[in-house]
Amino acid sequence: MNKVLRTLDVPNGSVAIDLGVGMGIAALTLARHFEHVIGVDCSEDMIAAAHRNIQKLRVTNIELYVSDARHFTANIDRVSYVYMFNPFPETIMTAVMDNLCRSLERMPRAMTIIYNFPICHDALISYGFTRTDRFIFPRDHDINIYSI
Repeated sequence: MNKVLRTLDVPNGSVAIDLGVGMGIAALTLARHFEHVIGVDCSEDMIAAAHRNIQKLRVTNIELYVSDARHFTANIDRVSYVYMFNPFPETIMTAVMDNLCRSLERMPRAMTIIYNFPICHDALISYGFTRTDRFIFPRDHDINIYSI
């Protein structure tokens, strides 16, 4: 993912969100490229594991929330980059995209989605996002970049 993130021209002060943060591995990578990272997961156990990993590496620019991504709103209007590793089936992805688009209506801004293993590609396109880049890694999942 570092290779992908290095291709993005991330402005200073940018905030990223990792929807489906799991154990925090991607959030730790994002923390090297963004001023602030928000990690969201509906599993208290996953958030606890992510918290342990973040503490172990003494990373201070990640905040974690136990929440359903469909309804998460804390600091979301500051987010300009969204990372997802295929965390949702299409029915949930639609609700997540509704939530992100409501944030864009409240606070208009450019938004970039970094989507690892993008099985819901059509859903993002239907919300007006455009695929701006695609990274294909042998023996790994594709990562698509979408922008609006």
